[in-house]
Amino acid sequence: MTDTLTYNQRYYLAHKEKMKESSRQYYQHCRMAGNICPSDNLHKLQQREVEHLRKLKILAHYSNPPGIPICNNCSEQDIEVLCIDHINGGGRKQLQETKSKGSGFYRWLTRHGFPKGYQVLCANCNMRKSKYEQVVTRKKNYCENGNFVQ
Repeated sequence: MTDTLTYNQRYYLAHKEKMKESSRQYYQHCRMAGNICPSDNLHKLQQREVEHLRKLKILAHYSNPPGIPICNNCSEQDIEVLCIDHINGGGRKQLQETKSKGSGFYRWLTRHGFPKGYQVLCANCNMRKSKYEQVVTRKKNYCENGNFVQ
């Protein structure tokens, strides 16, 4: 690591003027002229498109029927509100283990060959399911006679 740092420092000192000039030209061309610089935005746009296509592919795979992104509960088809749900819960646990959410989670699903145990729900149905599971979990913590069990 220090070898790389030392090399970079030496390279900068040896080519300082050339690097400054290159930076100046970049700034004048892209920033001052109001141009959209390809290196800034093109990559971001391409990445967003790749992530959107990945999301469509995953939603289509986990939908019922497969092939059409649709909420398995209410038949909502708006891609912006559709998401992947863990059928048997465990989303928080998986998030802590894999540290992947959003597009990272979609990449994880793709890398692991579309594992079973997931479904497509819209945000409303997913929230309803989550709230219902919280109520059921709380009720399980009580005995039949109403005393709290720990």
